Amino acid sequence: MEIAYLDFEEFKRRLSRNPEDLDRVFRTLATGIDEAAKAKFRAGNIDEKLNMLIRRAKELSVIPQYREYRWQDIVVEATRKSKDIPFSHIEDIFGHRRDEADLYRVVARYFKREAYDVYSGDKGRISIGGSIPELIAIKEVRRRREVGRWFWKKFRFRKGFKVISVDVKTAPLQLERFYHQATDYQEGSDEVYLATTSWLMLQEGKEKILSKLKPIGVGLIHVDATTGNCEVRLGARRGKTFSKREKGKVIDLCIKSRGIRY
Repeated sequence: MEIAYLDFEEFKRRLSRNPEDLDRVFRTLATGIDEAAKAKFRAGNIDEKLNMLIRRAKELSVIPQYREYRWQDIVVEATRKSKDIPFSHIEDIFGHRRDEADLYRVVARYFKREAYDVYSGDKGRISIGGSIPELIAIKEVRRRREVGRWFWKKFRFRKGFKVISVDVKTAPLQLERFYHQATDYQEGSDEVYLATTSWLMLQEGKEKILSKLKPIGVGLIHVDATTGNCEVRLGARRGKTFSKREKGKVIDLCIKSRGIRY
């Protein structure tokens, strides 16, 4: 199963890499447990600690405070809210990075594997609709066009470009600005995406983010910086502000840009 696009089995493996992190998570759920049970947990090996942590989460899932949560959610939330786990461990567990630049490279590699040329909007000062996206991916494509009447049809192909704009976000405070800029990016892009991690999805709320993206046709890319994997989780569509002229300008600017090309 997944929680905020993070596979729970993989989450358990990462959490179990450090026995002290299991202790820290257990402490956040140990209210009401006697000292003997706490001592037994501390003395256990990794597998025993993990099993006791899961058992505790299942116990909590039936009380009113946690009734809306699955036991897996309780374990993940306890990990997220633990103030004792070093943030470098949190980054590894949730596939997160505090520095956006680390995620730029992960996202750029994803699009390059899909045969796109990827440009840095910031370095190249490539503006779309008055705003500058962090990454712009461009690929030459062949578009099919029908010609003729209904009783005889043939197809002609012409070359064109697909333009995708991506912003990477790592903190909730950055999201509101992105929602406004995304409609600017749509002016010259076929698709616009927000790229982020499970950590931010959990902090802000997955459903809240999706409710902002879906109405405006902006897609979502889940980034796991621990494995270097990216995956489109919500598809994008052209926005209402799309302009062929603006898209042509973006393509021209990218081709001429002296900014970073990943």
